[in-house]
Amino acid sequence: MKIWAMHFHFRDLFREAIFLIACLSIAIIGINADENFTDSLDMESVYQEDWIYSNDKFQDPLEDFNRIIFKLNDLSYDIILEPVSVFYNSVTTEGIRKSFRYFIYNLKYPIRLVSNILQLKYQRAYYESLQFSLNTTLGILGFFRPSDDFPSLSNIPEEDLGQLLAFWGIPEGPYLVLPFIGPLTLREIPAKLSEPIINPFETPFGVLDDVDRKWLLTYNVAEIFVISSEILPRYNIVKGASIDPYTAIRNAYILRRRSMVSE
Repeated sequence: MKIWAMHFHFRDLFREAIFLIACLSIAIIGINADENFTDSLDMESVYQEDWIYSNDKFQDPLEDFNRIIFKLNDLSYDIILEPVSVFYNSVTTEGIRKSFRYFIYNLKYPIRLVSNILQLKYQRAYYESLQFSLNTTLGILGFFRPSDDFPSLSNIPEEDLGQLLAFWGIPEGPYLVLPFIGPLTLREIPAKLSEPIINPFETPFGVLDDVDRKWLLTYNVAEIFVISSEILPRYNIVKGASIDPYTAIRNAYILRRRSMVSE
């Protein structure tokens, strides 16, 4: 009887381990579709900055390593995210995709709130809270955005922990391209690692023990579908329009992050 019980115990542990590995894999792939990276792919910046600025404009001492990882990540886009995006776009309408974008944005409210408060931007924190409350209730958990009908709530500059660190004087540091994670500056790394402490939806290994891991897996999968449908068209345009896609994306990313910090 004990042997039979141990058999089921180890089988359950094995299933749990497989589930956690799947969660981690999906989360890592999903990080590559970061919304800041999506926003950084602004075509005007790409055309202006691609070859006008030399490398000493940005800290990129690891450029050789970064270029290798950039190519690997580019391959992961083609193999994983491209089919995901094609499938998602084929089974949804633009209205449905927009609602899912709104929903995911709404769930990231804790990050924006804490970042605003700790940057002493209390009015923005207040507006963020109003926006979240309105969209969560009248907007049905954030799938709709009635807050857009109010000018003070429709275009709140988005804040994150990277901007918070910049506010308190943490230097930008060198540009990095990490496997699966994509473009970052050194300052963004502790910011990314800190996000799960504030918002458990940022990773399947949230700090809240009572969070349903299957729900977190579903959320991470949904986020990949949603963001990949946004990022890939811009990313492919940049690749096709730039003489050197690595330089174009690096410059656009850093310029976009500096612009967000200065807001």
